[in-house]
Amino acid sequence: MIKAPNTRVGALGATLALSLVLTAATTAQAAVLFTEDFQGHADGSIVTSANGWTGTVVNVNDSGNFGGSRVLDGIDYAGTVDGFAYIERSFGGLASGAIHEMTIDAFAQSTSLQSHNNGMGLGSSASGSGDRAGAYWSPLYDVNNVAGQTGWVFAANGIAGGTGNTEIVIGGFDAVRSLKIVVDGIAGEVYGVYDFGSGSTETAHFAVGAAEIAAIDEVFGFFDFRSANLGSPWASTSKGTRFGAAQWDNIQVTGAFAAGEVPEPATLTLFGLGLLGLGAARRRNTKA
Repeated sequence: MIKAPNTRVGALGATLALSLVLTAATTAQAAVLFTEDFQGHADGSIVTSANGWTGTVVNVNDSGNFGGSRVLDGIDYAGTVDGFAYIERSFGGLASGAIHEMTIDAFAQSTSLQSHNNGMGLGSSASGSGDRAGAYWSPLYDVNNVAGQTGWVFAANGIAGGTGNTEIVIGGFDAVRSLKIVVDGIAGEVYGVYDFGSGSTETAHFAVGAAEIAAIDEVFGFFDFRSANLGSPWASTSKGTRFGAAQWDNIQVTGAFAAGEVPEPATLTLFGLGLLGLGAARRRNTKA
């Protein structure tokens, strides 16, 4: 007696092979350009002591807000009172015609703030300090002139050009929050993504040109420490009281290939084998 082929097993195997192929293709399209979790720094050290960071004094500390993890501490003003601290680390640049994302975990507290101004984002080493022709997230206080109202601002004036390329979102304090900057070179736009506990939400999308995207080549942070603000987040300064302080951790910049880019030869081979397997399983099933 001739045993009929097990078409169910063949089809299952072919389907699994195709699933693995599609997964491999998706994975192959993502690239990590930059990553930093500050674990390579000593507790209490300054960030420019390791991992290629340059700039001025900002401390790295173990933080109870992050479960004891080491963070870039924009709340710790030691050694930088009445000074504007700026740090940066290059990652080589963004590819044209692709989608890139910067993700970062942040914690801002509504009391005992030590900074007047603090933000993290993507920038260009070719421009001056400040927003570095890029985009960033920064915590806010007294939002819309409401005393004690907190929130975050996504600012893209540097990369999008001009003024008004910002959006303020209310809330997101006193807990670790996930923030994201998306630079979409295919659609020609930049926007922020935030999750304050109710799922991911996008800010407005701002138009950006290819030349501005090509200039982005670093992660940067700014920390404006002022003695007038120490221990009192609402103290008045010449710049007002709108900005505050945060701790930052788990920074990553990733890139995805442009739509329609040719996959790697190995991916194409696996994809072809998966299709052949499905075809063979179907033929066996028809003969049976």
